[in-house]
Amino acid sequence: MQTKAGLFPWIYKLLSQYPIHLFLLSPFFISFKYTQYQGLLDKTETLKAAFYILIGLVFVASFYFLLYKQFQKSAIAATVSGLLFLFFGDLRESFQNSEVMLLAVFSEYKFFLPLIFVPFVIFLFLLKKKINTLKTTFYLNLVLLIYSSIEIFNEIKLFNSKQQQVTKHIQTVPVSDNVQKNLPDIYYIVPDCYPSTAYQKEMLATDNSGFDSSLAALGFYLVTNSKSNYNRTAFSVLCTFTMSYPPWLANNNSVNAFYYNKAITEIGTADAFQIMAANRYSFVN
Repeated sequence: MQTKAGLFPWIYKLLSQYPIHLFLLSPFFISFKYTQYQGLLDKTETLKAAFYILIGLVFVASFYFLLYKQFQKSAIAATVSGLLFLFFGDLRESFQNSEVMLLAVFSEYKFFLPLIFVPFVIFLFLLKKKINTLKTTFYLNLVLLIYSSIEIFNEIKLFNSKQQQVTKHIQTVPVSDNVQKNLPDIYYIVPDCYPSTAYQKEMLATDNSGFDSSLAALGFYLVTNSKSNYNRTAFSVLCTFTMSYPPWLANNNSVNAFYYNKAITEIGTADAFQIMAANRYSFVN
């Protein structure tokens, strides 16, 4: 009976004997974050971060070598440590946003830290004598190769979508220079996480009616009993300035970094700003 290893002996040998995963983790993590925070990360700084992470992983592997006296085991321990360290926040966030109540409860540090670190310490102990080094190396190499390929595909997809984006041209009514000189200044105030004074009073038992009345006395327009359509300020501000509801925001109730940063990026080209720019407004944020 022919084993799976026999089908591709040279590939299996390569992936089971050489800890490529130690060098794949850094570019995979950076590529993952670059896609997640699209448009917000500087390419040069991102490449620097990838290099620093790689150096850090090699240093950690050197530290583990003092314990295991074998490069394969040291690389495995360094990669697992790196995965835990680099994706700690993402893993905890997935627990926090889970619809399963038990997982959401376990996102609290008093439960989450033991849940993560106790199995990690047991793994490091078993790695010394019990865990099959060749199979573990093969598994880590294969998983990181697959996920790195997915990230490369996402990067290409993201690049193509940016290339295909068509700059919106908002039709504006031309006005004379005299009218433009007399256009009013616009002050737009967004109290972050503050849907309305009524909301503050109901949820926090805080009366901020004085804030409303002070703005009204200055001539500001206040929306009575205002409320938010979204769970994040960036989403609400985007819809306000685009004067529409982007379809990709539909039913987006979870905290998702990709959509959050997509909203921040698109605010800069929102319709309202284009109209004001066409009328020679300058912006102070």
